[in-house]
Amino acid sequence: MPLLIQLTIKTDVDSLYVSRDSGGTLFVDGAYAAASDTNDGFSATSPKKTIMGAVNAAGAGWTIRIAPGTYAENVVVPAGHDGIRIVGRARDGVNKTSIAPATGRPLTINCGYSDVEMLELVDTAIAVGDANNVCLYATGYGHKIHDIALSATSAGCWGIWFNDVDYGEIYNCYIDGFYVLSGIGIMLGDDSVGNHIHKNFITRWGSGTGSGLGNNGYAIGRHADAQRNIIEENDIIDNFVGVYFYPPAGATTVEGDFVGHNNFFENASYDVYDENDYPASAIQVDSNFYGYMAGSIPWYRDENGDNVADYIVRCGPSNRDKHPLPSPFAWKNEAGVPRIGVI
Repeated sequence: MPLLIQLTIKTDVDSLYVSRDSGGTLFVDGAYAAASDTNDGFSATSPKKTIMGAVNAAGAGWTIRIAPGTYAENVVVPAGHDGIRIVGRARDGVNKTSIAPATGRPLTINCGYSDVEMLELVDTAIAVGDANNVCLYATGYGHKIHDIALSATSAGCWGIWFNDVDYGEIYNCYIDGFYVLSGIGIMLGDDSVGNHIHKNFITRWGSGTGSGLGNNGYAIGRHADAQRNIIEENDIIDNFVGVYFYPPAGATTVEGDFVGHNNFFENASYDVYDENDYPASAIQVDSNFYGYMAGSIPWYRDENGDNVADYIVRCGPSNRDKHPLPSPFAWKNEAGVPRIGVI
């Protein structure tokens, strides 16, 4: 009788999920006794054993739903799988769905319009020949990466690498570098245009003020040939550099990035580093909150009550945030408290 009750629950959940998904749905449950990649994967009682087993059986527009557990796989979504959804149960807690291979990248996406959510991705050991041990690599168009947790363990780790990605989104993610050497939380790579990076908690990439170390690293790095990306409403805390704009080799053309309404705390070097001056570079840094003190004077002091902090904040050798937010304005958030929780 308990087995019958379990099957009934699984079938009901299966029907609910299928009714919500626009394409076909495949289930993965590595811990389920009858799981096998020879199963059709169409129900929670006939699931695939591995995520790659489901990817190989899926197509464009399909949804892959992954049960809680740890999957020691290097998942690669090939071209032609545009619109695929990869959905775990939770990014932390007892129902966490974790992709943590023994070596190499947990997740690589080579199609367009993917939707990845409710997963933990763990960088373990760097693969031979891989210059950057990336937790999530994506190329293509229109990706949505949200509600995931990333954990770095090796030097040189990049949490999320958008390489030639246009008009994608990364949001509601917890991205922790654990003070690794030369790590980057989010890398907006070559020719990545118009991406929206918002409402993430990004911490401990390189050495922040809490590490006592001397490691370089960036919460967000932006390639010299990327442009028109929006970085807003993130908590960027305890990194070496918050947002780093790689300097161009020659004269800039249209770049048009916006960095605004972020909360910056405890970053050891610069919160934003840009060697170009707005508007010449069209990189606009404006209306961020900087939670620091200069001796006994807070950077966010507002003596005249005009809702602009009294200090113009330096963002590299040339650029500035000319309208920093004053206290108590930590952007839609209590100062220093993650809006999206912790791992």
